[in-house]
Amino acid sequence: MARILKLSTPKTRARTLTVAEAIPEFLKGYEDGSPHTLRSFRADLQRFEEAFGERPVGQITGPDIQAYLEALKSRRAGSDGPVAPQTYNRHFGTLRRFFGWLEGQEELERSPMDRLERRKVGE
Repeated sequence: MARILKLSTPKTRARTLTVAEAIPEFLKGYEDGSPHTLRSFRADLQRFEEAFGERPVGQITGPDIQAYLEALKSRRAGSDGPVAPQTYNRHFGTLRRFFGWLEGQEELERSPMDRLERRKVGE
């Protein structure tokens, strides 16, 4: 389980936390856990950071994430094919944990992942 790190409070924060700034702090909570989990989170979040790195976490919406995930279904970086449903769901789970952590850190009032659904493995 990830430890809770208090990054800042909305009243004292000089500027808005970006995705690129939040990811390393999130990953610190998993450094003492499973190396496989940490490796997967790093890989998934690196890809997410390439898409949204400079955006403030509070400005990322459910439709933004849905479009990102849909892009995973249609193509894969470095190849022509879509990611497998299991890989899609791993990315989904990573983002759910990441945004849930941000919510717990009080960086977000509500996770944009709340209304999104995993992909059915049979799709």
